[in-house]
Amino acid sequence: MEFDKNYFEAEVREGFYVTSDIKHAWAAQLEVLSDVDKACRENGIQYFAEWGTLLGAIRHHGFIPWDDDMDICMRRPDYNRYLKVAKDIMPKGYEIFDMNTDADNDNAIARIINGRNINCDGIHLEKFHGFPYVAGIDIFPLDYIAADEEDDKFQCDLIDIVWTVEKLARNIENKCNEINLEKAPAELELRLSQVEELCGVTVDRNKSIAQQLLILVDKLSGLYTEKEADYITLMHVWLGNKNYKFPKEYYRKEIRVPFENTEIPVPVEYDAILKIKYGDYMIPVHNWDTHEYPFFVKQKKHCIDEGTQFNDYKDTYNDYIQYKEQNSAMRKAKKIIKDFNGDTHKTVLFLSYKAENWNTMDNIYKKYCQEKDIKVIVQCVPYYYKNIDGTFEKYIDGGMYPEYVTITPIEDYNYVNENPDVIVFQYPYDNYNSAGTTDPVFYSYNLASHTQKLIYIPYFRTDEIDENDMRAYTNMDAYVTMPGVVYADKVIVQSEEIRKLYIEKLTDFFGEESEDEWEDKIEAEDIGGI
Repeated sequence: MEFDKNYFEAEVREGFYVTSDIKHAWAAQLEVLSDVDKACRENGIQYFAEWGTLLGAIRHHGFIPWDDDMDICMRRPDYNRYLKVAKDIMPKGYEIFDMNTDADNDNAIARIINGRNINCDGIHLEKFHGFPYVAGIDIFPLDYIAADEEDDKFQCDLIDIVWTVEKLARNIENKCNEINLEKAPAELELRLSQVEELCGVTVDRNKSIAQQLLILVDKLSGLYTEKEADYITLMHVWLGNKNYKFPKEYYRKEIRVPFENTEIPVPVEYDAILKIKYGDYMIPVHNWDTHEYPFFVKQKKHCIDEGTQFNDYKDTYNDYIQYKEQNSAMRKAKKIIKDFNGDTHKTVLFLSYKAENWNTMDNIYKKYCQEKDIKVIVQCVPYYYKNIDGTFEKYIDGGMYPEYVTITPIEDYNYVNENPDVIVFQYPYDNYNSAGTTDPVFYSYNLASHTQKLIYIPYFRTDEIDENDMRAYTNMDAYVTMPGVVYADKVIVQSEEIRKLYIEKLTDFFGEESEDEWEDKIEAEDIGGI
């Protein structure tokens, strides 16, 4: 699959900040889906977008901004067939992760993954768009509901019994602290005997009991066929919600709809399905599922712990204080030289990060323009996209600024030589961005050395973030604990609530001793923007 270079840049979608890491994760999953799609088409296996992927396809024409994973579903016959032949029809390197292949899997669903280990090999990174972590897609089996209510009740009761015993067995195998490990084996044996009698099976005590029981749950879920049913469901949901069912005809035909830079199949009756799932589904609601966000957080932490994670900002508070002291002395010397030369004019330099992001600078720009005896200069910062192989590709901004804003070419004004009194900038990442970078001369610590005051204004505006927006709060790490925020003398953010969150994030990152620094530096003001 091909992606534009700018696809991997962080962006704000519908008020939600999507990190560059998430963009790479999206691309990797779309690559997995592309291979699944090709294999399924060639082998007559039908699948559909499911859960947030289905909702995202219809409402957003891509990922829901606050979603990080992909889900698909298959009717039981297609599901069983795909699991049986996946090893043969999928490209080399893919694995099926389910209850049959892994004893530690505790879900009655399958997952197709692009490997079991973090992979920084160049070929792997090239294929999966610079994403080194394990990426995959969850596959949910659609099962038929018995037309006879008594048959349905018997099936559901049986699954409930087996699943309850499976959870007990798994807790014992994992030595869970929540159970009495002395009494549990005897209780498990009693319940196992009941399961064996009810289901006519034999459970091997020398193998993982939990795995065997989960496989049994899967078989019991697919007990009925299309001919014996009027409705279809996701069995693990149906067990607890008897409204979660769909006429089987809803999942017979598919249509393809736009999704990011490709198309994916959805049920032709997607509208009815989504209304049953979500009600008025076109109204965005930040509902979080139970998995950690982002899904690769543990993998990333492992890399950090092993010292193999690159491109992470790691300065300590002592590093910052040392730099601040050195820079303060440099600034005093430059001011003395300026005063000695009789240079009394004041210059404010705005360094814009792309024309499309000018709007957050506009308010403060107009304020400086209204002040007397101040020369205001605006320049557009050069930008470079990062390629997988470590090379860079220069970006030429073709955007349009407002008519009242005059852009001074980089070659016509050298801030290093001119030492403007104030520099206002928008790009916080310096080199700590997996998608791209500016010229190092425009890194924040260099800017701070050639001005008396460095002001940072984010190039984006998000929705307000409260304590329940854990995903939005998590993503703040990607733009708050960055050198541009740290080295600036003043940081202007969109609201008092966002200001408080900035201070909280920075204090967590640098330690309690740093809190007063951020309290003094960060201010709330209407930065404009959309």
